[in-house]
Amino acid sequence: RIAHRLGLKEEKLWQQLREMRAAKGRGERQAARPPEESERPVEIRSAPAARHEVELLQVVLAEPGLLPQALEQIPLAEVEHPGLRQLLERLAELQQEGKPADLDHLRSRLDNEPLMRKALELQDTGLTLANRQDVLAGIVERIRHKRAQRHAQTIKTQVMAAQDHDQAIELLKRLQPNAEGKMKNAE
Repeated sequence: RIAHRLGLKEEKLWQQLREMRAAKGRGERQAARPPEESERPVEIRSAPAARHEVELLQVVLAEPGLLPQALEQIPLAEVEHPGLRQLLERLAELQQEGKPADLDHLRSRLDNEPLMRKALELQDTGLTLANRQDVLAGIVERIRHKRAQRHAQTIKTQVMAAQDHDQAIELLKRLQPNAEGKMKNAE
């Protein structure tokens, strides 16, 4: 029937069908073999993100209204994970343009499908958080603590590298207010 409808000879149609089946069989055998090193797609992965950075994205993706508060207290440069920083930068751009900083609008700004899937996963997890405002406050506190630790470490390194005693004393004085503040918080 098909040969008649197409105006072809039945023999010609059977021959083309056999050729297509043979080509398909060769294609499946080729697909079954593992790709060579040069054929494999390159997937760039970075180190795992810090917990507070992951939680930050979970909160702002689940509740975009918290983004301005988060950006006010946490500079983008302090987000160390490149993928999470990219997500946060795109959300900040959307907010600056007066557009909703949500996944729907983020999708048009992101040409990285794995990162977009991760953003969706982060949002899903963020939606399960009970009080996202309190979670954000905890994240901000952890980031401030980490910032203070980095600053103290920088000063300690400078003290160790100081050439003279007076320079080392001056550096230690800069470090001392941090230590006194920690002691007051501990009491």
